[in-house]
Amino acid sequence: GDLQEQWYNASYSVRDLDARLIESIAKGPNKEALDHLKMPVPNQFIPESFDLLPFEKPEALRMKGSLKKNGTDKMNKLQYHSTLVRKAGLNDRTIALTDLCHTHIEDKRKVALATVEKNLLEQWEGKDDVWRPPALIQANDNSLLWIKQDTTFLRPETTVRLLLKSSRFSESPLQHLKTLLYINLIDDCLSESNYPAAVSGLNYTRGIDSCGFGITVLGYSDKIERYFEFIVSSFRDTSGFEEGLFNRIKENVSKSLSNERKNSPLSHAQKKLYHICQNNIWTAEEKLAHLENITLQEIKDQEQYIFAGAQLELFAYGNVSIQQSQQLLQTAESYFGCDRSGSEVSFPRTANFDARKQYIYVEHCQDHENPNSAVIVSFQLEPVSPPLQAFCAILEQFSHEIFFHQLRTNEQLGYICYASHYSINGILHFKFCIQSNSKDPIYMNDRIEQFIHSWGDRVDSLDETQFENLIHSFINNTLQEKRNMQSEEGYWYASIENGLYDFTFRIETAHAAAGLTLEDFRELYHQYFPWAAPNRKKIVVGTMAKNHAIQLFGEDYDEIMENKESEGFGSVLDGYLSSEAREHGEVVHVSTIQDVLSSTQFYPPNKELIQ
Repeated sequence: GDLQEQWYNASYSVRDLDARLIESIAKGPNKEALDHLKMPVPNQFIPESFDLLPFEKPEALRMKGSLKKNGTDKMNKLQYHSTLVRKAGLNDRTIALTDLCHTHIEDKRKVALATVEKNLLEQWEGKDDVWRPPALIQANDNSLLWIKQDTTFLRPETTVRLLLKSSRFSESPLQHLKTLLYINLIDDCLSESNYPAAVSGLNYTRGIDSCGFGITVLGYSDKIERYFEFIVSSFRDTSGFEEGLFNRIKENVSKSLSNERKNSPLSHAQKKLYHICQNNIWTAEEKLAHLENITLQEIKDQEQYIFAGAQLELFAYGNVSIQQSQQLLQTAESYFGCDRSGSEVSFPRTANFDARKQYIYVEHCQDHENPNSAVIVSFQLEPVSPPLQAFCAILEQFSHEIFFHQLRTNEQLGYICYASHYSINGILHFKFCIQSNSKDPIYMNDRIEQFIHSWGDRVDSLDETQFENLIHSFINNTLQEKRNMQSEEGYWYASIENGLYDFTFRIETAHAAAGLTLEDFRELYHQYFPWAAPNRKKIVVGTMAKNHAIQLFGEDYDEIMENKESEGFGSVLDGYLSSEAREHGEVVHVSTIQDVLSSTQFYPPNKELIQ
């Protein structure tokens, strides 16, 4: 160009338009050109209304079909706890704090101890309504309907959770793999057709576990019913399953499962811990063994098999009316609830380890180039209860910095170093975790035991002021109100998904913590953790790096690896345990996960446990 722009010195020029171009524009476009231009079809998911619905007081629980005549028997056939369901559905009262908004009150014990009963079917005043639990408003032959209308955050959004309970989704490694391939194929088929909904503020997620299959639909309320039907109907449509797509999905699943060997050693140890502690959980290796021989026709046949007799549970949260929630359940039943026979749900159960024993499972790290080893030293306690939950949470709070300071800062064992409590199928555990590039799992286990020994002295020397600070901090954190729709909805749904419907557990746990004394705290600690504790149930799970295995076994390494026929090292480790370690309880070397699962008793599943 012959001109230059003054700011960026870009060259440009100014010319008259070509006469032929002006003439063609004046004549207008020809018909052939217009035939190639098409307007996109209207987007049916764009919201047209952002109105907020008024609060509706739910009616008493509606029981349809034969539930009216013989509710208890029918509900026992469902995989729900009939006592809890009836309590949630027929009792319109729930426990609450007298001061739900308590930021101005310094004495947190007083806050947690002051409880009152409230009507869960009526709207609570102001921000207090975020504490109002969901209401069970309908129970059919094979389905339950929960609703919680939002009156706090006041956004035109709705979240719908559909839970399909059936053992058929994950009854074996092969079946779990088939279900995984099926839903991945559905996801791929939805990738293009779901785009209009995604740009309109609507989305879905899905997931499988040992109890069943879940679909979550969320977004703007105006078109949520239409979108929900679009998604659930898509999960029954296999018309888009083609051989090429199937092979690509199959290859992606194979890569994903194979790449798990590259996960961190601590991640491997965590997965093995869960496999050792419960049944009906499948490893990547178990699933990979079946992948190659699965055919497309087998996956197509899943559509009829996995959904037959599934038991439905739907939770509608947000800007949603009672009538809309009932319509959503009706839609779900039309696609998934036609078979009223009811399939069995085999809930996972947690191994009940023997007291005064230490179960040790250490495996070789599958990634031989990874220089890190990891260990998890876990202690099994008892079934979850508010007092025990409060104790574990306060103990974690007390030990967190001490454990990190001693084993990370002072002893330099590894950058990942923490202690925490967790539960598996309603059974509380407490674990100490380390990942180290300098020491093997056997050494780290010894150092954790030494920490526990000194930790007991710290518990015994804890004074009233320190303990009171721990109590106040725990109660304050536990009773924090949910600050957005996602966190509130997630909390309520977690209580529905686990089948316990323990909506007031936070309040009950804070109440239990407020009644906890320093003497109670010490007594609970001495029941489970010291070397001589009567209820000490210890599980050690480790992943050993190749370089650490060579250092530990020395010249015997090659022979050990050559003769190793199991997942873990098993009794090979017996000669490398310190004499002091043997005094902490009878040692049970675990070579394979099946070894411990076949020789251990199990706690009842949640449904029976809470009775």
